[in-house]
Amino acid sequence: EYSLRTTFRNRLTVGFEFDANPFEIHDYYEPRVEGRVVKLPSQYDLSFFLSPDYTKNVVIDFSAGIDFGAKYKQRSYNASLGPRLRISDHMFLRMRSSFEYDMNDLGYVTDSLRPDNSEAIIFGKRDIKNITNTLNLTYTFNNKLNLELRLRHYWFVVQYNRFYDLKEDGYLRANDFTGDYDINYTAFNIDTYLTWYFAPGSEMIVAWQNAISAFQDPVTRNFFNSFDYALSSPASNSFSVKIIYYLDYQYLKKKIKKPS
Repeated sequence: EYSLRTTFRNRLTVGFEFDANPFEIHDYYEPRVEGRVVKLPSQYDLSFFLSPDYTKNVVIDFSAGIDFGAKYKQRSYNASLGPRLRISDHMFLRMRSSFEYDMNDLGYVTDSLRPDNSEAIIFGKRDIKNITNTLNLTYTFNNKLNLELRLRHYWFVVQYNRFYDLKEDGYLRANDFTGDYDINYTAFNIDTYLTWYFAPGSEMIVAWQNAISAFQDPVTRNFFNSFDYALSSPASNSFSVKIIYYLDYQYLKKKIKKPS
């Protein structure tokens, strides 16, 4: 692993990172069976980021990366964009959009029985798409009271291209297994928090949370179609109040201490 991070005189920060697993990777967790291992090929990761001067009213963070492995033609691309806007001394807005696309990712699928009734551990080669969009709006009334609104949309799609048996030696062997294990999952959350610092170390938080979670069938790669489907799905709402009070034992001890 090699990483470099530099901040220039104009407060622009640039970072670079390179990870290398040049040898075979032995994963003892992914098979989901004690004593079994899957042997995955070597992998290399390269990423960088740009982060401007946060004292400015408008800045944009950016990051990107690529992972690759040779044996199964694995590729992974990711990028994120994060605008930050200081609207006023009281209002601050942060947004972040991230995208990740994994091609020919390998992972556990299920357990199955072979024709001879012996148990088989099934792995799959799949394409995974993951998009996350978040928005945070903070309004500070004064040094004791602030309001935060957080919106988050998450989209996760998995489509399988090939299935394999996990052999006893840890390597994968192609098979003719069939099954519908594709996934199209969407989540949309709205979280609102009103925080009041009513005493040193003490606070009261009033929260309202709205959540939508939906699996769509059939699976689609269309982002806007999945987003519309999520918005038309049932939502759950919750309301809570949390109070944290800091009790200074030393202060109480002095109060209750009897005069000598």
